[in-house]
Amino acid sequence: FAPLARFTARCHSTAPFRRCFADRRKRLGIKPVEIESPFTTTFNDYVRRYLGIETDLKYQILSMEVHNAWKWENGELPTAGAELREAIAKNPFMKVLVTQGYYDLATPHFATEYMVAHMNVDPTLRANIETTYYEAGHMFYLDETCLMAFKGDVDRFLDNSWVR
Repeated sequence: FAPLARFTARCHSTAPFRRCFADRRKRLGIKPVEIESPFTTTFNDYVRRYLGIETDLKYQILSMEVHNAWKWENGELPTAGAELREAIAKNPFMKVLVTQGYYDLATPHFATEYMVAHMNVDPTLRANIETTYYEAGHMFYLDETCLMAFKGDVDRFLDNSWVR
């Protein structure tokens, strides 16, 4: 059997889960704080400096408060489908690009497909939602090849999203 890591299913080993995840982090030389700190700092700088948002709210990459509010035991998937459907209905010019890794276990590929397919969006607006996938896990943009593809996809998406 091949145990799976939390955020990517590309952990190839017959070792127990914890060892597999620890071996993978060690092999990649990644510690959680080395990922969390730069992303948090960059996001805080971006929203304040470039978007002009003034807030004392703390930005959290991972929030156990949010995680614990999900109703997994009731068979409910955490989803923003209803909110997205409402936003698109209110603004039919809105375009959405959903990006994720094929091997993402935090936001699984088919869960996204299922949510989008079951959002009950007006058929004329369904084309406003585009989904792209990358050969990586949850943080696909840490892979340089995926990052370059992601940049190209975002550039193309923005070029095609302007109302003309």
